[in-house]
Amino acid sequence: MGGGLNVKDPRYFERPDEFIPHRWTTKGHMVKDASAYFPFSIGSYDCVGKQLALMEIRQAIAQLITNFDLKLANPADVAWEHSGVDTFTLALPGLGVWFRARED
Repeated sequence: MGGGLNVKDPRYFERPDEFIPHRWTTKGHMVKDASAYFPFSIGSYDCVGKQLALMEIRQAIAQLITNFDLKLANPADVAWEHSGVDTFTLALPGLGVWFRARED
């Protein structure tokens, strides 16, 4: 990890030696200091593949939108206007979406 921070450092992450992928999504309380995690690194050690990874994400989203009809699981639960949290960037709550393959 760039910047000398270790993802397995217990000062920043609960149970750092265990493989718990949900620590980044539904178990956010396991991350004691989110600023310790930067998957593409920063500064002179910045990941050379960062732009490629971001391009792949855009491609995947384009494929999802092209091949599936999307529908909110429960439109009444969507309250983005009032539930955003101002952090370094705006943090929004989860959004339940149903995917249905499109007919050709």
